[in-house]
Amino acid sequence: MARMEKTTGEKSKEGNDMIQYALQYLKQGYPPIPSDRETKKPLVKWGIYRKKLPTTLEVKRWFRQWHNANIAIVTGKQSGVFILDIDDIDKARQWYIQLPNELKSAVVQTRKGVHIWYQGYAQNPLIYQDGNHIGEVKGSMPCTVPPSIHSSGHVYTWVVSLEQLQAASLLQLERTGISFQSPQQQKWHEWKAKCPQRLPKEICHSEQYAEQVLKNWFEEVAQLHPESEKRNIMLFKAACRLGNFVDALSQVTIESTLLEAAMQCGLGEDEARKTIVSGLGRI
Repeated sequence: MARMEKTTGEKSKEGNDMIQYALQYLKQGYPPIPSDRETKKPLVKWGIYRKKLPTTLEVKRWFRQWHNANIAIVTGKQSGVFILDIDDIDKARQWYIQLPNELKSAVVQTRKGVHIWYQGYAQNPLIYQDGNHIGEVKGSMPCTVPPSIHSSGHVYTWVVSLEQLQAASLLQLERTGISFQSPQQQKWHEWKAKCPQRLPKEICHSEQYAEQVLKNWFEEVAQLHPESEKRNIMLFKAACRLGNFVDALSQVTIESTLLEAAMQCGLGEDEARKTIVSGLGRI
């Protein structure tokens, strides 16, 4: 796995120096892209760099064109890392201190909090602690890296060297006092919380309620990563649950909606149809 040199505590420089930092990330296997210092938005199309590295010429051209740009690396299959972006530095410090040594990994100090790096793969769920939202996981998206400069003037710096990078999974981290939810799951829980705990059958099977449930399951399946092994399982689960609502929604509507979600997350049409029919047939 990649190892970085000469980054801890150093301040960002303009022009050619920033190019050299970007090329150093590239050399270590992390896809570097330029990002806007004010908005943090990538300045180039970055999706393909989840799975491949840009060329040296591309990186040089980008950072010469945007000589004041920050550096972001694209997490995903190519980088082999995911990053916990925690906004509250005090909560992050308290959580980090109690971790077992094998989970005390590389840390970048941001303006308000930290980025904690792990070797492994993840999606982009939200992070919760004691029911409170404290950050997000960057598992297939860009993340600002040292020695970039925040719009406030704060310099992103390594406080625990990348040489201390540890391998982990979200399941391991969930055993340490934090939890993860996709944005769609969180919306679903918030919506459920507004409803009575036990709804009469006639309300539960109302068209309005059924449409909301269908929408939530569509988002849950569609947002899955094309390489996730959970896609077919989640599609089957959605079909099983939605089978309860065939009185309020037609089976054709449910099947077509789930099929669209399956196609969006990269499942083949024939496989997806079989899974949906099988799940609906269990009700």
